Amino acid sequence: MAHYDEEVTGRLPVPSPVSRRDIPLLIFALSSVGLPLETAGLANLSPGILVTIWLIWDVGLMLGARPPVLAAVALLWIRIRRR
Repeated sequence: MAHYDEEVTGRLPVPSPVSRRDIPLLIFALSSVGLPLETAGLANLSPGILVTIWLIWDVGLMLGARPPVLAAVALLWIRIRRR
C-alpha cells in the first residue's frame, strides 16, 4: 500500500522513501554482542519511547496539567504504542 506519491512505481513491494536503513544494522550490531533479536529491537526503540514520554510530561506541565493526569496520559500512550 502506497502512502506517498514517490512510492507509486508500478512494482511490488513498494519502496518506501521514509524507511530507515540503519535500524536493521543497529539491531544486528546489538544482537552480535549476545543480545537476543527481540531485546536488541526493544533496546533500539527504547530511547525514542523515553523521549516521547518526557515530552508528554514536559508539555503537559507547561500547559498546567496535574501530574496524575500526565501519568495517565503517558501510560495510555505506552499502552497504545504496545499494540
